[in-house]
Amino acid sequence: MIDSNLAVLLAERNLKITKVSRDTGISRTTLTALCYDHSGGIKFDTLNTLCQYLGISPSEFFSYSQYDYEIECLGETEFEDTIYKKHERYAFEYTFNIVIKRDNLSWSFPVNGIAGDIHGGVPFDDVSIILVPFYNEDSEDATARDLDALREFGRMKNEMTTRQLQDLNKTIFDKIDEMFINDYAADNKIDPSLVILNEDTVKCRGGLR
Repeated sequence: MIDSNLAVLLAERNLKITKVSRDTGISRTTLTALCYDHSGGIKFDTLNTLCQYLGISPSEFFSYSQYDYEIECLGETEFEDTIYKKHERYAFEYTFNIVIKRDNLSWSFPVNGIAGDIHGGVPFDDVSIILVPFYNEDSEDATARDLDALREFGRMKNEMTTRQLQDLNKTIFDKIDEMFINDYAADNKIDPSLVILNEDTVKCRGGLR
């Protein structure tokens, strides 16, 4: 994966997008996209202008990792006897695969996303969401392929920037939000629009570190 470091470079220099746009003639839309990775690419003349403006080389403008990943949502966890459901600590549990890619190889690293109230019940105004790897080095039922995926995930994380890891977590958290809202609404026979989740009501208690 390749990311621009523009957001970090601007923060280090205490520069705002508005000022950079005014000084360089590059549109705010382009700069915002480059800062938050909503851009499919960058023109050479734009890169040249930004490198000259910031006093950096193109290699400093980008972060590169040999890894790419995709997130597959597998839906609600099939097993009703998982530790969280068994003790009724959380009512909703979902499974995701993080498909790790390097060269022509790939590994599937499953993760559980769990939503509910850690004290029991699911009042939607106090929802906790956590991410839990499906297995670790000590898991008795982990196969050799599982452990390979676990180690490869660790290597990928070591190459990722803090923002890249935050983006991975946020992508999964957002998907859990969406599924939880629909499931909670269906269970309580209310319209999904009435289940409002925001920073005050949702506590994302743990991501993949």
